[in-house]
Amino acid sequence: MNLFQSHYPPTAQQPSLPNGYVMRFTPNAHCAGNKAPLGHYDNSSKPRSSPAKWPSRLSVFWVLLTSLWAAQAQEPRVAEPFSPEEMKLRLQNLYPSTHFSHIEQTPIPNVYQVDIGENIIYSDLSGRYFIFGHLMDMLEQQDLTQTKLAKKLKINFAQIPLDQAIKTVKGQGKQKIIIFSDPDCPFCQRLEDELQQMDDLTIYTLLYPIENLHPKAKAKAISIWCSDNPSLAWKKVMVDKLPIPTLHCAHPIDSIKVMAQQLGINGTPTLIAEDGRKWVGLTSHTELKQWLNTPSHSQ
Repeated sequence: MNLFQSHYPPTAQQPSLPNGYVMRFTPNAHCAGNKAPLGHYDNSSKPRSSPAKWPSRLSVFWVLLTSLWAAQAQEPRVAEPFSPEEMKLRLQNLYPSTHFSHIEQTPIPNVYQVDIGENIIYSDLSGRYFIFGHLMDMLEQQDLTQTKLAKKLKINFAQIPLDQAIKTVKGQGKQKIIIFSDPDCPFCQRLEDELQQMDDLTIYTLLYPIENLHPKAKAKAISIWCSDNPSLAWKKVMVDKLPIPTLHCAHPIDSIKVMAQQLGINGTPTLIAEDGRKWVGLTSHTELKQWLNTPSHSQ
C-alpha cells in the first residue's frame, strides 16, 4: 500500500514541536524529527595547539566536577513520577501548540506513551526528551507500539451511519466495506476500476469531497446522491467517466465531512473493513482481497 496515493487537503496541519521541529510520519508508522540537515564537517584545516604543560589530576577533577554541577543545575528535577493526567498537563504547558490526546505509563519507569493524533511517541519524565520509534518487548518478542497503534486506529464499523452511504452489492455481497471517496479524486476513480473486478462484496460509499483540492466535487457529489439511482450514477461518473445532470436535494455530505474529521480521516480513498481496520490510499483488487481476508489479529 502506498500511503502517498491518496488525496489530502493542503490545509492539514502536522503537530508542532518546540524549537522548530516538525513531525513527519512515514508510511510504516515510524516517526522522525526534522530540524536541520546532518552531515560531516571537516575540521582538519583548523590549527591544533598543544598546551605547554598538562594540567594536574586535581585541576582536571575540579573542572569535571564543576561542569557536572552546572549541568545538573540546568536540568529540571522531578522527585516523583507523574500520573498520566499530571504528565499530560505538564506536556501541554511545555508545548501549548501541540494537542496530546492520550498519555499512559509504559513498562519502562518514568517513560510515558504520548499520543498525538494517530501517532505514538514517548517522553521522559521531564517532558524535554522525546523518543520517536517503536517500543519492543524483546522477552515476549512483541512490538508494543504496533499493538497500541492497531487498537488505536480501529474504527467501529457499526457506528458508521450506513443510511448516509451509497450501497453497491457485487455478487452475494457477503463481505462488507466502507469507502470514503471523492468523485473528483483520480485515485478514487482508479480504485473504482479495481472494485469492478471484485465479487461477493457489499460496498458502502460515503461521499467525501475534498473541496480544497476539488472545488466542483461537492456539487457533483450532491448530484450523485440526489439521482434516482445513486449507485448507478456513481458508476457512471467514476467508471464510465460520463457527466450527469446537476441536481439538488437534502444530502448528508456535510455531516459525512464532520464524521470523517472526527474519525481522523482526512484523505481519499479511505477504506474501512468490518473489523475496524483502515486502509488509506489506492490499492489493487488483488491486494484488497488479501487484506479483507486477513484476520484482524495478524495486522
